[in-house]
Amino acid sequence: MLGYGSLVWRSDHHAFAAAGIPEINDLVTAAAHRGRGVATRLIAEFEALAVAAGCRAIGLGVGLYADYGPAQRLYASLGYRPDGAGVTYRGHAVVPGSQVALDDDLLLWLTKPLPPTGAI
Repeated sequence: MLGYGSLVWRSDHHAFAAAGIPEINDLVTAAAHRGRGVATRLIAEFEALAVAAGCRAIGLGVGLYADYGPAQRLYASLGYRPDGAGVTYRGHAVVPGSQVALDDDLLLWLTKPLPPTGAI
């Protein structure tokens, strides 16, 4: 296996669901194959599926600690930007002054505008 991921058409992330933004979810590249474009190709395929379905944007959530650094850089290089709604922890918005664990459930949500159908 080189890698895997899912395209979730109705995201559990409220902001994405409300806006009809599909979510790239659980994207993983096998350690032995990282840095070879596997994740980039998977993302391109998910984007093409979303464009074909008439979606105007696509999104994903990314963790905030150092292990997610390569993914954060990849997503930024592919045009993904924070959605402006802040971070969530276990599906709930983190409010200023609250404390949460810095673990896999603390996510920053990113979106990318997509070209109109037929433009990819």
